[in-house]
Amino acid sequence: MRITKHTDYAIRSLMYLSLKDEEDLASIREISEFFKISKNHLMKVINRLSQDGYITSSRGKHGGIKLAKSPNAIELGELLRKLELDGPMVDCETGPCQFMGNCTLKCRLDAAKSAFANTFDGITIADLAADRSALQALIH
Repeated sequence: MRITKHTDYAIRSLMYLSLKDEEDLASIREISEFFKISKNHLMKVINRLSQDGYITSSRGKHGGIKLAKSPNAIELGELLRKLELDGPMVDCETGPCQFMGNCTLKCRLDAAKSAFANTFDGITIADLAADRSALQALIH
């Protein structure tokens, strides 16, 4: 399976934010420059993470973003289900399919999708950023 850039950027952004001191805010520009990714695309990712309650943001001269939850409370399995795996892998309802009603592909793909997400249950953002001092050296 392959995750989208949106999900990849979300995970990396959460890791980045987990390395900041609790009171420090990061900017979207700061994160986009660090990872060399599109600021516009990252804004969409950050908006989604904010809507889902993973980050908080504040506007203004001294505004920015930070984690809304502890890195230990952000599980990858849940994050993947929200960002990546919320729909069917194949859309059997649109377009004519001669196998409709007699095919098990959709069920098998859904089982694979579930197994993929289950692999990440119990793994947190804190786990991904476990070598905190080495990673912090990279962002400073």
